[in-house]
Amino acid sequence: MFALKTRRDGGLSPLEANEAWTRYDTSRDPTLRDQLIMQYAPLVKYVVDRLAVPVPACLEYEDLISHGIVGLLEAVERFDPQRGVQFKTYAIARIRGQIIDALRALDLLPRSARRRAREIETAIRALYTELGRPPTDEEVARWMGTDLESYRRDLAQVSCTLVSLDSPLESYGYDEGMPLGELLTDETTPGPMELAEEQDLRSQLRQAIRELPERERLLIALYHTEELTMKEIGHVLNISESRVSQIYAKTILTLRASMERPRVPARGEVHA
Repeated sequence: MFALKTRRDGGLSPLEANEAWTRYDTSRDPTLRDQLIMQYAPLVKYVVDRLAVPVPACLEYEDLISHGIVGLLEAVERFDPQRGVQFKTYAIARIRGQIIDALRALDLLPRSARRRAREIETAIRALYTELGRPPTDEEVARWMGTDLESYRRDLAQVSCTLVSLDSPLESYGYDEGMPLGELLTDETTPGPMELAEEQDLRSQLRQAIRELPERERLLIALYHTEELTMKEIGHVLNISESRVSQIYAKTILTLRASMERPRVPARGEVHA
């Protein structure tokens, strides 16, 4: 059995956590497993608080926490530190996935909402290409042949599909578990070719964010950098939590549409 020193708050330092993962990977010591679970338990509340999903009367906050804990336990059991992925990134995806599965079982995330999300993203991509800038709500609604109120209702429903920067980058050729949001941070990558590809994607994402209207840029910063909840962002922007969810859903769809636009080579850049 391995003994690890902990900080005064009972948690492990980053160095101790890395050491614990190395030892647990080879020993599968249940004591180390329990320490790692306690170390990362706050991630469950972090994920639950940041879900843009209305909780029905039949499902309480504590229920979401319980489902999230199951996801954390699975993450600890299945995590492979040799893959070079941060556990926090991996665990958040597993926790969120477990909660989403529970919500789907209650039919809270209908397929129609996901289909509508793809339709909105298609409209935004087409207008982005045509206008050379992120389209307004009014322009998207007009392009889709609907009124502004109906379009915003669709956005509210789309936000419940958990459209997020944590969505996997499978369409960009990355392995499972690599979310779009990872491009916002400096993560070490294993090879020069993958590093170059990720740097290029990160550059495209930064450019796409710079093209967003000021309020959308602020929302992204508050949510992904300051790690505020939707409710807290509503207080900052002086709008309702539901409106924050609508704007966030449209912003992420806009970013994804921008990333998928045909790329115009920079001056002096030559393609083979």
